[in-house]
Amino acid sequence: MTDDAITSQLVTWYFDDAIEFWHEKRMSRMEAWKYHEKLLMEGNIITLADGNTLCGYVESLRLSFDQWGRIICGEPFSAYLEDVKSGPIAVCYNTYIRPEYRNTEVYRILRNKFIELNKNCRYFAGEARRKRAGFIKVFKRQEILKEA
Repeated sequence: MTDDAITSQLVTWYFDDAIEFWHEKRMSRMEAWKYHEKLLMEGNIITLADGNTLCGYVESLRLSFDQWGRIICGEPFSAYLEDVKSGPIAVCYNTYIRPEYRNTEVYRILRNKFIELNKNCRYFAGEARRKRAGFIKVFKRQEILKEA
């Protein structure tokens, strides 16, 4: 898939309430395109495609303690404007796998790419949103590397 095709699919998913239901406010379509394009180009969005089908993705941010604290507390944060490549906390900020690929190797491949990309981080974190009740988990590097 081309980067434009991937960005297009990411923006489509972003505006699909059945997929990304937790957004309180949404960017405009142009802002969403720029956001996803930038993070994809900078390596913060990990993707896996099957031919011309985007199977899934992981949005991976490397945050400082200050940035992570602002996210947890609901304070202003912008992955588009801030440095999200050098912090000690690897955050799985967003992820989606198409339903028809969920019981395949796609999850394992994306997880391993996320870990490999961030293997030097001290902490790994993410939020389980699938049950519509956020649940934040934080792991130390050695705990994550045992699973990879």
